[in-house]
Amino acid sequence: MDFPRIKSIIFKPIILIIIFSLIAVLLISSCVANVDKAIDKGTANNNNKNSHLLSSDFLVYINADYQIKISYPKDWIPNENLPDIIVAFSATSASDNFQENINLVMNDVSAQSPTLEEFTKSAIENLQMAFQDIEIIESGSAKLSGNNAQKIVYTATSGELSLKVMQISAVKDGISYTWSYVAEENSYNDYISDVQKMIDSFEIIPSDLLEDEKQNNNENENPASEQITSKTLSGNWRVYSERIFYDIGGAGSTTAPVSRNLEIKAEGKLDGSWKFGDPKGKFVISEITDEDWTRWEIDSYGPIKKITLNNWNKATADGPIEISDGRIDFIWVVYHVEPPLVENAGTIWLKFGH
Repeated sequence: MDFPRIKSIIFKPIILIIIFSLIAVLLISSCVANVDKAIDKGTANNNNKNSHLLSSDFLVYINADYQIKISYPKDWIPNENLPDIIVAFSATSASDNFQENINLVMNDVSAQSPTLEEFTKSAIENLQMAFQDIEIIESGSAKLSGNNAQKIVYTATSGELSLKVMQISAVKDGISYTWSYVAEENSYNDYISDVQKMIDSFEIIPSDLLEDEKQNNNENENPASEQITSKTLSGNWRVYSERIFYDIGGAGSTTAPVSRNLEIKAEGKLDGSWKFGDPKGKFVISEITDEDWTRWEIDSYGPIKKITLNNWNKATADGPIEISDGRIDFIWVVYHVEPPLVENAGTIWLKFGH
């Protein structure tokens, strides 16, 4: 194998892998205000954070460079821009202080050729040196993409966070693969079911086969992404969730009138009128650009279309349109507000669903 970012990396002690995972956790958590696509208000009030995971809808992530494929819940966000992490998937329903996530670290261990048992033993020893309060809850065999693997489950403290971590590692053709699921201890079980589905779906595949799968996947997805019609767009859309991300930092709930519906009347496939209580105006549908993702301060996570609503809050609002299986799942409305409408200026994210 010849991977672009790990081909020159020599074997690093497993403790660095653990640290990379925790660094990823902190980086992901610090960006909650930028990538959290809002917590379902009703779900949060019912204290049932796991309910959104009951959906069987999963997307497929393919990285031909690293010859990997994995399925992940469509409401999780993939991130390829973390140091020493190949990819991390973070839960969008996480709290303001922490985002539960699962991330992959790969290392070239061909020079040392450690057995899986040696790899795991080194992991446990270094974990015990790194975290004085660590408690190893489980250590045993597992499977990763059909290969023999070792699983470690432990609790440890990072700053003020009480974390619970599950790591599954395998070594294949001189490359180590370590998936780390990291969660606040009291939220660990809320996500473990979908995390296990992700782990079970993980595949290490030759790049030529992956390219074929990626092309087929794109061919299947792109037609669905075009299914924005007057019929699929028109109707009443309720506020599914709402968040404000303050310019000074932090986030909270808005005073958005969740009892109102967003009424959309599509006069054509790509334009029409909208009404949200008394406010009303015109809208257009267009392609999302790189500048849009930058302006929204989030990484691209799949949608290719956006809605732009003129005269929203006496200005303009826009946001991604999430589509799957030929239907519109959610419409996002993103706009900036300032006092006296709110105490502190910030950007509001409204998520509308049927």
